[in-house]
Amino acid sequence: MGDIVDSIVSGTFDRLGISGSLGDRLSRVERALESMVPLELDTGETVFFRGFRIQHNSALGPYKGGTRFHPSVTGEELSTLARLMTWKCSLLDLPFGGAKGGIAVDPHPLSSGERKRLSQEYLLRMFPILGPETDIPGPDVNTDSETMGWMADAFSKRTGTWRPDIVTGKPVSLGGLSFREEATGFGAAEVVAAILGRKEEMAHPSCSIEGFGHVGQHLAHRLSERGFRILAVTDSRSGIVNQGGLAIGELIRLKRQSGHLNHPSLGEIVSPEETDRVSADLFIPAALSRSVSPERARGLSCRYVVEAANDPLTPEGEAILLGRGIPVMPDILVNSGGVTVSYFEWLQNRSGERREIKRVKEDLSARMTSIAEEVMDRARRDNGTLREAAYLIAVNRVAIAQKARER
Repeated sequence: MGDIVDSIVSGTFDRLGISGSLGDRLSRVERALESMVPLELDTGETVFFRGFRIQHNSALGPYKGGTRFHPSVTGEELSTLARLMTWKCSLLDLPFGGAKGGIAVDPHPLSSGERKRLSQEYLLRMFPILGPETDIPGPDVNTDSETMGWMADAFSKRTGTWRPDIVTGKPVSLGGLSFREEATGFGAAEVVAAILGRKEEMAHPSCSIEGFGHVGQHLAHRLSERGFRILAVTDSRSGIVNQGGLAIGELIRLKRQSGHLNHPSLGEIVSPEETDRVSADLFIPAALSRSVSPERARGLSCRYVVEAANDPLTPEGEAILLGRGIPVMPDILVNSGGVTVSYFEWLQNRSGERREIKRVKEDLSARMTSIAEEVMDRARRDNGTLREAAYLIAVNRVAIAQKARER
């Protein structure tokens, strides 16, 4: 991920005339904390894991970013992700800076009690740099609402005050929003609809979606509601194709019930690779990073690529797509619905006013549509790509705030 983000940000700095101390400030992380996190296993043995919290920039407000539990977690990876969060929050005009945290651990072998103790020990090790006005963690890879509830409990016991606004993505019973799980897919669909809304020749666009987890399912559902035809979807094991359009509601039900897409009553069952041959207006990678190689980019039959996943294109793959005249809707815009609804949750916790789901959907749709239109206008004015336009808007907002703070 780093090379795409670093390359586009470097070019953005040049175009905005950002250099010297300001450029250094925006390029470097402001603070990084690494700690050995102890875990008492159910056997009574204590083991240690490396834990991190990386805070990139706070010019726009307190740091915001997820916390992941994965064996591959490193400080370098989290630094890149923290920078990406800064630009994402800025683009969506949220009063947050970017951060990212995690533990280098495989949580799957751990019992529920062990995961709880590990989550709370991590929070206590990071406690000096966290707070509702300082840095607000959220869920990420292998963490969820239960994890966030444990962390909120640990923070509140440490301070002696219940502060639900210390984390987002909590259970609804602790002040979370039930819509949080749907938010990324829902927001991505609003961006797609806004961008294609200016393309009158695409009345009922067709889609092929790679990845049918939470994001892919909610994205497919929302696009179907808007009249899009979903021709193909894949998961890690198989794909399903129906040239007349998949019955998405039924497919989601069966996928959640069975855990797989092997339902021939709904379409032709194929390998994941075979769905690349499906001709659709939109190809939507919603699963793994770097899944679109140069070879795949040459073979895709689509009119747009929509980055619902984080960093799904290799730099070479993106260059090939653009050379073929296939625009890319960038991840920094497309999948930012999650952090936007996290902001709504944080506001709810701070005000004490419960937000109805209808209002959350309306507010998210309005914000995603407005920002998408702003990005399109900037791209048209500069005769550039949507990614370039998104970063120009995002970086410029942070630069203006940073300069205002340092006058």
